[in-house]
Amino acid sequence: MSSVLDRKKLEELAKELAKDVKSQDDLSDLSREFLKITVETALNSELDDHLGYPKHSPEGRGSGNSRHVHSPKTLKGDIGEVEIQNPRDRNGTFEPQLIRKGQTRLTKEGSKFWLSILTELQNRGAQDIFIAAVDGLSDFPEAIESVFPKTRVQFRIHTVRTDNGHEFHAKFYWHLADIGINHVYIKPRSPHLNGKVERSHSTDDQEFYQLLSYTDDVDLN
Repeated sequence: MSSVLDRKKLEELAKELAKDVKSQDDLSDLSREFLKITVETALNSELDDHLGYPKHSPEGRGSGNSRHVHSPKTLKGDIGEVEIQNPRDRNGTFEPQLIRKGQTRLTKEGSKFWLSILTELQNRGAQDIFIAAVDGLSDFPEAIESVFPKTRVQFRIHTVRTDNGHEFHAKFYWHLADIGINHVYIKPRSPHLNGKVERSHSTDDQEFYQLLSYTDDVDLN
């Protein structure tokens, strides 16, 4: 009975939306926007379940985890590219199931896509693939195993450590997050974690900065 009810709701919604569809392009735009809304709503619902309370709920106070900023993510599929806002939690423990970390294609399309690529390689004469690096390529391991079963799938990178340089913020950080790689900032003055950089800083301090006497940047002019 619920499926009949859902069907009726969908038909009513389709009739309303179809009023603005006048061309193939209009239909494609509508499909992308509908997919975006559906995926974002589902992901936010998953985050609600993970945190144990809905958005803006007082139950979240003192819970130890909360919603964080959204990050942009581009999904690819038969209807083209769709940019969604991916929800995140402050502790970084949220593992979405609908669109997994590192996934850039919808699950039902990912396998089909990689199978077509690998089959084309086989048709062009490739007899085997020995090693494949699959970082961030959702559904690729299963696809390559079915076409080239002797392939050794290379281990994936789980964590990248960097110093706190500005080049490792923003886009770099979110790119790693989108492909499922943790990004950890190394604490300053931790030579056992980042010996080469720390030694360089120490040398600069001893051989240059201590030889200068200035109170602020103005004195350097």
